[in-house]
Amino acid sequence: MDKFDLQAINGHEDAEIATVSQMFHPWRRFFARTLDLSIYNVLWAAFLAFALNVNIMARDTGGNFLDSCIALLIMLFIEPLLLKLYGTTPGKAVFGIRVVSHYCGKLSYGEGLWRTWCILGRGFGYNIPIYSLVRLWKSYKLCSGNEEQPWDEDVIYTIKDKKWHRTAIYILAFAVTVAATVTISFAQMIPPNSGNLTIAQFVENHNYYANHLGLEFGRWNLDERGEWIETIDENAIWLDFFGNYVKPNIQYTLREGFVHGVVFQVKIENADVVWMSTYESQMTIAALAFVCAQNEMRLFSGLPSRISDRISSNLSQSYRFDEAGVVIEWEIETRGYQDLQADVFWANDESGERYFSLQFSLTK
Repeated sequence: MDKFDLQAINGHEDAEIATVSQMFHPWRRFFARTLDLSIYNVLWAAFLAFALNVNIMARDTGGNFLDSCIALLIMLFIEPLLLKLYGTTPGKAVFGIRVVSHYCGKLSYGEGLWRTWCILGRGFGYNIPIYSLVRLWKSYKLCSGNEEQPWDEDVIYTIKDKKWHRTAIYILAFAVTVAATVTISFAQMIPPNSGNLTIAQFVENHNYYANHLGLEFGRWNLDERGEWIETIDENAIWLDFFGNYVKPNIQYTLREGFVHGVVFQVKIENADVVWMSTYESQMTIAALAFVCAQNEMRLFSGLPSRISDRISSNLSQSYRFDEAGVVIEWEIETRGYQDLQADVFWANDESGERYFSLQFSLTK
């Protein structure tokens, strides 16, 4: 391991680090990088959640891959700035690691940008599946063999110490990033309006949850008056698999101009269809929009999940329960259909008559 000439940097504010040998330690470097990327992921998750209203807990494989790419892109531009200002990053600082130039000054932004770009390619393989694993393995072999990484040829990579408490700090810091992500996901379940709601505010909550949870109601959406309107081009082709689908006509009871109750009813007789919607989505979204606006709703409240679970578990029967001072109740009657736990009622071939009736209400 190379030593650096103190005389060449005599009097420099960072001269003391030149007495430290070039640092390798692949696992410390790996975990430092992992913590940095976790922080960048939290920043991106916050943007998705609060700027774009994307449900971060419902990301699919493609979404997760995109998120990892964005985190690397954030790293590309933020890490050079951190190295220019502080000579380290949050992850590196936890392990007492610094990165400076050969003359022991902080890297310029351009130097840091070039270094980070090399890391993305030679270290992470541009996040290309399989190839990225190959590059990570090759980087590990180089570092474990006390050989410089291609991006470290013109820098000094040093470590202050290897004290045990740094591992404890790392675990705590990583736990904080996980907690931050969970907090963001809980914050997304808080509706835009709370307290006493006007019809327009109820509708805003309703459409917020429908969008957030990905529960669509065919071609229909609620307008600010609380009435169903078509939300697609009349010339567009719409495949309505529920040919019998009846929009629940929502009615509102008001007290001093604020919503005191929400009721909708659906009744279908002798419909020549083999399956019938349970209207679970409509019941759940309406309940969330109204109940989660009450004062009992808190950041880490289990209120949304309790509402959803109680509704989904009792779709085939009349039911009533209370949450946050709101009575949630429905009466259901079906003939010629049977519940097969698939969010729909299937026709019973042995019955000639088919009938469906649902009345759902929310009352403070």
